[in-house]
Amino acid sequence: MIKIQVQLYLPDQNQGTVWGYGTITLDQLLTFQIRILTCEKGAGIKEAFVSFPRRKQGERWEDLVIVEDSLRNQITEAVREAIRMEITKDLYLPPIEVVHLQVFPKGKKKFLVGEATIRVLGVTVKGILLKRGKYGVFCHMPQYYSEKKGYQDVIYSPSKRLRDAIFQTVLETYQERQKE
Repeated sequence: MIKIQVQLYLPDQNQGTVWGYGTITLDQLLTFQIRILTCEKGAGIKEAFVSFPRRKQGERWEDLVIVEDSLRNQITEAVREAIRMEITKDLYLPPIEVVHLQVFPKGKKKFLVGEATIRVLGVTVKGILLKRGKYGVFCHMPQYYSEKKGYQDVIYSPSKRLRDAIFQTVLETYQERQKE
């Protein structure tokens, strides 16, 4: 049995017949791009399917990656499952607990106002910094510096809703602490 990994991107806005795109990796050895396309089957019924890499040769399209039928079915099912996961991931947000919040006294570093530790999904994250910017206080996850990519988050959520919920919870805790 081949292990199939699916990475998907489903755009927020309508992209015509392209419903999404991503990559398939087989047994951690071979990776290729896919697109999820829609076509009309008649009577206004749309059907989605997984499209494998192709290129235009003159007036014709040529398949570049040809997948055996049994593997195609496995890939299609893996893509369906990935779509289900992508669509439903933001329906449930786990509880977020601010375990510790240190508010820094005003002074040396005006822009740095605090540091938080949270717990979410059984993971404790230390070093979430609260900073004062042009538009108010904001926070970001702990970071490290890479010569090639600059500052990168040590831990992050691919879910925008969870990221926003983490930052909102930290900022609300900070604001409550300011009232004391």
